[in-house]
Amino acid sequence: MNDVAKSIRTGQPVDLNAEKPIRVPTAADKKPEQDLIQSGLDVEFSTRMSAHVKREQHLHSNLPKAFACVMNDCCTDGLKTRLIALPDCESAVRDDPLALLAAIDTCVHENART
Repeated sequence: MNDVAKSIRTGQPVDLNAEKPIRVPTAADKKPEQDLIQSGLDVEFSTRMSAHVKREQHLHSNLPKAFACVMNDCCTDGLKTRLIALPDCESAVRDDPLALLAAIDTCVHENART
């Protein structure tokens, strides 16, 4: 599943630490057997950890892209002006699509009340 899409859908960043691989020690009794089994477990751990790191990098590199897509393709000029006028736009909203969607929600609801 695409972590960026899931983050946007839930409004919370995906917790990738919950799925972070854990190195498992072997439970074999004899030393030669332990070494052989442990080397296989270490290869599996290394492969899973590499995939996990790539997934984290993918998520963090694609969140700003999602921000740009929402801002450029979904926001009208008037909404962009209201978003930029928010006091925390640069510090809290920039490159964070989840914060952007919350700010859009705030701007749209404030506009509907006036």
